Amino acid sequence: TSMAAPHVTGAAALACAANSGITLEKLRAAVIFGVDVSSSFFGAVMTRGRLNVNQTVQFALENDSTSPAPAANFHVNLQEGRRVQLAWTDTGDDGMTGQASLREIFFTDSVSNEKFLLAADRPAAPGTALSIFVSVPFKHTTGQLSMRISDNVGNTSTASVNVTVAADVADPYIVTTGAPA
Repeated sequence: TSMAAPHVTGAAALACAANSGITLEKLRAAVIFGVDVSSSFFGAVMTRGRLNVNQTVQFALENDSTSPAPAANFHVNLQEGRRVQLAWTDTGDDGMTGQASLREIFFTDSVSNEKFLLAADRPAAPGTALSIFVSVPFKHTTGQLSMRISDNVGNTSTASVNVTVAADVADPYIVTTGAPA
């Protein structure tokens, strides 16, 4: 990481020099997705690749305003307490075309508005049916599970589903002062 920071900073500076009006979201996406994907990085880093400065600059210059389509058929397939299985069909970079760059799953508490990142990964090919198990954070009884799909220049789309967890399951460590039930 001590050598990664100056390389990433340099790539970001070159992207900003190439596109002086770049937004923070587009700069973030250009750096994160401007990589050479390699199977040796699978599971080691979220991007599954190593920084490619030329590709980062190209993404910073790309004029793409088409967002990925929201995840199709995003729904709760199974819920056991805090553990939830989500299912969906992956979409593409521009609507249903091409490969999207990032899939993130969040829980947002409906009372406090706190937001938790639960999972992040590279999407599969458009039309691929997938599922994942996530856990609603402790002490949160109601909220939304959201899936945000991003493309290589920071365009995003979101699909959401409401979820509720019983209070005794959300916080199994509730202290009472009465006799045990």
